[in-house]
Amino acid sequence: MRWPIYRREFTPSEQLSEPYVIAGVNVTAADNNAEAQAIHLAVKRARVSLFFGGGREFTDDEADMVLDSPQGQHIAQMMKFSAVGTKDVVREYLDEFAAFADADELIVAHQSIGTEERLRSVELLAEVAGLVPA
Repeated sequence: MRWPIYRREFTPSEQLSEPYVIAGVNVTAADNNAEAQAIHLAVKRARVSLFFGGGREFTDDEADMVLDSPQGQHIAQMMKFSAVGTKDVVREYLDEFAAFADADELIVAHQSIGTEERLRSVELLAEVAGLVPA
């Protein structure tokens, strides 16, 4: 792991007296795990068309074939750290990820192909994080 070196070798400055780590993670929260998994898969399939389609839309079967290929590993790597599920599942994943990354703060990127789903994901995370009344 690279980040312990940052904390060990950190040199204070005028801007920052102690090391501070911000780690990024994808989030797809939904009212149930099946819905969250379906949204997550739709996002990966959409990325296939975006990165490999050259303006062409892939069918779900074609996208799945690409995702299973060596070329699809690029997308898998992009989505490696993803909290996917209900708000409680997402919260648990984020706690574990923060510990794994030794992060002081997380920056989350809510993943969906629709605005309504993305906003619901934000609402659910805000609830479980105590940012709004549940």
